[in-house]
Parts: sequence; structure tokens; C-alpha cells
Amino acid sequence: VSTAKKFYLSRQRQTLPVTPESKDKPVVLNSNKSLKEYSDYLGPLLIYPVLYYFPVVYKLLGYEYGQDRVIHPVQTCAMYYWCFHYFKRIMETFFVHRFSHATSPIAVVFRSCAYYWTFAAYVVYDVKHPLYTPVSSDLRMKMCFGGGLVGQAVNFYCHILLRNLRDPIGSGGYQIPRGFLFNFITCANYTTEIYQWFNFTFATHTTAARVFLLVAIFIM
Repeated sequence: VSTAKKFYLSRQRQTLPVTPESKDKPVVLNSNKSLKEYSDYLGPLLIYPVLYYFPVVYKLLGYEYGQDRVIHPVQTCAMYYWCFHYFKRIMETFFVHRFSHATSPIAVVFRSCAYYWTFAAYVVYDVKHPLYTPVSSDLRMKMCFGGGLVGQAVNFYCHILLRNLRDPIGSGGYQIPRGFLFNFITCANYTTEIYQWFNFTFATHTTAARVFLLVAIFIM
């Protein structure tokens, strides 16, 4: 009699890796969430800080970028703000969003990744450029990033309200969200998203941020 264990495909699941010493349970990748939702947000979260801390691209283009280069506070704040936004998005994908479709066309995955990853490189290139000179006062910079963080918190709550419209498996059909900002704005989640990037654009005053904001508004 064979003593080999039998593994049934229908009973297998995929999880995020955990360290051997960790006592936490692994996070299960939900099959009702599309591949796109796990891939496109990770790119901006990694690309921005990598190019920020290793600006070799400027040296390749002939710019002087030595250790004595002055890093303005707005440049550092922009990096943390950007990373926090996409970290929030990834966490929302794991623990908040519920999707009605289990898969996403591969063309959509590539298009979405190209959009997020390209703009991440473009924005950090412009913000961290050796010739960048901040035009915002210290007070206005703090007000913009502070207002943007408030917008991110409000956006998170809007996503919680949208989540409650669906059951755990993602069904529930189309429903009109109500409560909070949805009583005054049809797409409060998109409005607060735009508000976040408006503050980022107003704080950094870069062409890349303006283009990113306009394209985001057009898509939403």
C-alpha cells in the first residue's frame, strides 16, 4: 500500500512567503482578485525609491550628481508620500477590495503595468533631477503633503464603504454607494484620489507630476 501523500489541486492555495521564524499565518492570495491588482502597484513602490537613492541615470545623461548635491526636503517628502500611497494600495488590494471577476486579460495587465511603472520612473526623474529647484515655500509644501495624507485617509474610508457593498466572494451586483462623501459626490473614491495627486503636483511643481495628474483624471 502506497504511503505517499496525495495532493488535490482543488485543495491547494497560494500564499505570500513568510520568514521561518515568523509565527504569523501566511496571507492567502485571493483567487477572486486579478493578477493585475497584485502586479501594477508593486512597480511604482520599488521603482521610485530605487531611482531616488541610486540616481545613476543622471550620470549616464551627462549630469553632475556628486555626494555634495543638495537634497531639498520636498524631494524627500515626495518620495515618502509616493511610496506610502502605493503601499496603501497594495494593502487595500489584499485586505479591502473585493472583485467580481477572478481574472484579467493579459493585455490589461501589461497596459496597466506600463502606465504605473513608466510614470513612476518619469516622476522620480523629474523630482530628483539635478537641476530641480523647489518653488513651494516650506509652509505650502507641508500643507500640500498634509492635505494629501488626509485625502489618502478619506480615500481609504471610501474604499471601505465600497467593500461593504459586496459579499466576501465579490458578488452583490451593481449598487449605488451611499453615506459619507457619496451623499454629495457620485465617485467619491476617484475624487479623493485626484485630490491626493493634486496636492502632490502643487507641492513638487514638476512637469511629470502635472502630466501624471492629467492622465490619471482622463483615465478615471
